[in-house]
Amino acid sequence: MSDAPTFSASTWGPQGRVTVGVHCGSDSSRTRYVQATVSAVVRHLVASQPIEPGQRIDAMALDWQQTDISRLRRGYLDDPAEAAGMVATRRIPPGTTLTESMVRKPWMVKRGDTVVLTAVGQGFSVSRNVEALDNGGLGSTIRLKTENNQILQGRVTGQDRLRVDF
Repeated sequence: MSDAPTFSASTWGPQGRVTVGVHCGSDSSRTRYVQATVSAVVRHLVASQPIEPGQRIDAMALDWQQTDISRLRRGYLDDPAEAAGMVATRRIPPGTTLTESMVRKPWMVKRGDTVVLTAVGQGFSVSRNVEALDNGGLGSTIRLKTENNQILQGRVTGQDRLRVDF
């Protein structure tokens, strides 16, 4: 056997060193076991320049890199839409693989701000001002406090806007 076999799989199986049973020749009853190294190379996003905490990430700050997946134990982002427009949660040096924990949605509602809450039900819609008790990005659920100090949860629907469905 002069050429190393090439494996492809639709799901991630064993990685690293494994033992593989090989049937050689026409005598398929005889199996030889050999050591093999299984690896997969994936394309992922890295920072192309320093990104500071709180900085909004644009496409110019991103680049592609290929790495053996066994070296990406903390995960990785492989779609520019997962990173572009997001905000860095920490300093990201150039060449660093981007992970989900390094980015967040931009805050559309900030803790302590007065925001508009719209309560929506079948046949009605009521809006009022409330206080946001948490920061939140588009689509996230945060706590809020009404004028009579009632604590509710609302979904962020826009800049300084929350919604509660009844």
